[in-house]
Amino acid sequence: MEIPGDKFIAVAAHELYSLALTKTGRIFIWRNFGGMGESGDEDEDFKFIEYPLLNPLPGEQYIAITAKLALTNKGRIKIIRRDLKDEELSYKDAKFLQISSGENDEMALTNTGQIVSFLFHKMVEVINPPMGERFIDMTIGIDNDYPIRLALTDKYRVVVLGKDEEDRIDDTRLGFKEFPFTP
Repeated sequence: MEIPGDKFIAVAAHELYSLALTKTGRIFIWRNFGGMGESGDEDEDFKFIEYPLLNPLPGEQYIAITAKLALTNKGRIKIIRRDLKDEELSYKDAKFLQISSGENDEMALTNTGQIVSFLFHKMVEVINPPMGERFIDMTIGIDNDYPIRLALTDKYRVVVLGKDEEDRIDDTRLGFKEFPFTP
């Protein structure tokens, strides 16, 4: 697929649809319009449309995507929704720099070096880095339906973020499992 005058710079896949982000900040989505399912066997079920940026701020465009979220250059996180309802993830006045999503949960890195965790699009926890450090990167993976959360600090340490018995992120119980790394 090509978009005249533009280039794709990122892709994301969900079990029900796929997304692509262009250099100019446009998102394209393809899906089965009969139920937002996979493309199906028939060519007419396969659609490729632009996903709109709803209620944009002046000069705002998409800069990053996951299978469920889109990040704008103004630090806002938009939820990718099949009904195109304008819904955002937020935390106080935080500006978000990076996003990651798992099956039911999401994480976002703020401009203050904290990580905000969301579950089913609701804010659950704010994770502070170890004393004297800032988080600079993070990701979510899934292992047997259990989310695996990793973060990288500005001191080049990989930190495993865990959960407690009540399914809350608990960095104190695990004591920040660290893996030294020197670039």
